[in-house]
Amino acid sequence: MEVECPPARLLFRQGTFTSSQHLEQLITKHHFNSRVELFVPGLAFDSDAVHQLRHTTTQTNFYEMTTPLETLCSESFVDSVLKSTRFAALSKGTPIDRTNSVAILRSGSLHLNLERDTYQQLGLVGKPSALKTHKGERYSVSVDMLAPSWRDGKKLYERVQWAFKDRTEPVSLYCYCLDPTEGVPSSEVLLRDTVGENLSTHTLTMSETNYSTPIPDMDLVKEQLKSAHDKETVCLGLYEWIGLCAANLLPNLYTSLADQFLSSYMPEVPLTTSPVASSSMRWTGFISPEFIFEKLAAARNVVQSGSAPWIALTVWGFEDAPISFGHNEHSFSHTGGANGYTCLLLPNEEYLLFTSLGAFDQTT
Repeated sequence: MEVECPPARLLFRQGTFTSSQHLEQLITKHHFNSRVELFVPGLAFDSDAVHQLRHTTTQTNFYEMTTPLETLCSESFVDSVLKSTRFAALSKGTPIDRTNSVAILRSGSLHLNLERDTYQQLGLVGKPSALKTHKGERYSVSVDMLAPSWRDGKKLYERVQWAFKDRTEPVSLYCYCLDPTEGVPSSEVLLRDTVGENLSTHTLTMSETNYSTPIPDMDLVKEQLKSAHDKETVCLGLYEWIGLCAANLLPNLYTSLADQFLSSYMPEVPLTTSPVASSSMRWTGFISPEFIFEKLAAARNVVQSGSAPWIALTVWGFEDAPISFGHNEHSFSHTGGANGYTCLLLPNEEYLLFTSLGAFDQTT
């Protein structure tokens, strides 16, 4: 079966923190984050400002658990976990184009992206998925587990419990469980009391890289953004440059300029004339919006204090998540399952925002 795969999309937006809450809303709606990176130009790894960016007071860990689906949908789990904490979960090792996947949003919404055979076997009400694969049609099922009617004895609750109990295997998931007021991890005992002993704790990992290369000249970039003729070129060039940084290819790029046999590629973005000492920090795991808000606030403080000319905050979503932004279905193609964003924090509370989306994804 041949499947046509439309290309992924890249959206660009200029904004300010004083006049719009678009960025804050985007962070809140992007549920499943696998990596977060800060690129900090003009600061060495041992500077006070970089120490400030490293420091984390919110989420420091996440969990991995294996449990039956009916347990996650049970009235006791909803009352003790979903209603009392900020909880989100995503099935582990479930390629969205090849098998069934499961997600639970902080809103209490359960989302399933199912192969046709599984969908028919469960007998739950859903709709055809926008995601088409060589294996045929897929189906999307959503259930609001915080609805007043989600109770023992109610028709939908009993139907879902019946469908899961004898027709599904236990599922492995990544999750976080945060205190609703402090944003810090809730007690591990709370999860163990509901899902049993098949629960392990993982710490968010962090890595650092230091550079000494020319960097984008943001004054020149902002001038070019005023021109309709140059806007698309400089946007793509800036986004590509940040991507090269994230892939740790900057040293190779500038070294190869002296040897055209290796590479002649250069993003079309204005650069400083001299190398600039810079640092990048990357965190990996199952990362909550609270963690990203903490890093965003710290980065804003560093830029507004003048310690750095600008900072790039990049967030990668899980490619195989059935949901990307809000309650919108996520798509996947042969080019990947792009869903993430990069925010360039500038002086005067300005920012440039790049949002990477799958072919059918929406942010609203």
